[in-house]
Amino acid sequence: MFANLIAKSEHMRAFLLSSFFAIFLSACSHYQYITINAPGAKRNASREFVEENDSVRIQYSFNGPDAPINLLVENKTDVPIYIDWSRSALIVNDKAISYVANVAPIEGVFNGFASSGSVYAMATLPDDLSFIPPKSYIIKSPMSVTNQLMVVPDSAFRTERIALYDGSIVKVRHAFFTEQSSPLRFKSYLTLAFGDQNNKTIAYQCSFFISELYDSATDPETFLLNRERGDQFYVRETTAGGQGFGIVAGIALLSTTTALESKSANNSNQ
Repeated sequence: MFANLIAKSEHMRAFLLSSFFAIFLSACSHYQYITINAPGAKRNASREFVEENDSVRIQYSFNGPDAPINLLVENKTDVPIYIDWSRSALIVNDKAISYVANVAPIEGVFNGFASSGSVYAMATLPDDLSFIPPKSYIIKSPMSVTNQLMVVPDSAFRTERIALYDGSIVKVRHAFFTEQSSPLRFKSYLTLAFGDQNNKTIAYQCSFFISELYDSATDPETFLLNRERGDQFYVRETTAGGQGFGIVAGIALLSTTTALESKSANNSNQ
């Protein structure tokens, strides 16, 4: 009798565990679509940020997942320009993160006016210096700004229905921020030398802040269709539906099976 109960219990455990794993593996994604502003910086037709003088043009784009820092630096002079990455940095709410980070991921914490969260950066530059010949430019992507959702109080959002490119209507939460209330502020600090790498350096700094945020479950392929802008990026959080229930129920089922096996063993010994 107990052998039959154990066999049935094993069959039930296999069935329920497979169901729990199916629930565990089914995940829903939560996205934030974020717009960046830069006080005083110009924007080109692609909404990229541009700072320019007679000697150099520095262009920033953050388009893509996790706000990649896509840098274009143009040398407008007749002498070489050197970018000293060891003396250049991403500065997140006053905390400096070097653009040269020994190929290691860097994680930190930021505390903004209205919220707090974490910052993630991955260094990809193996060299300390970049050489730009006269009348030419280079493109570099030293790191991403963050892969974390912004922590924003519910009171900052308003619920809206917006029309996507394909004509569908989706429900989103929408928030605007000033530079003071922004959940994330950061700066890019670049150190350049003109003519010779040992010459006196000049620092170029551009400040940014998050000015707008859409909170949605709609995937980027749908939400951002035909909307590639240098001042926008997105972050994603994936959560597994039913994870806690599956684990708890699985443990309970295992405990029940163990009890039956123990009871059967005890009866056999009697």
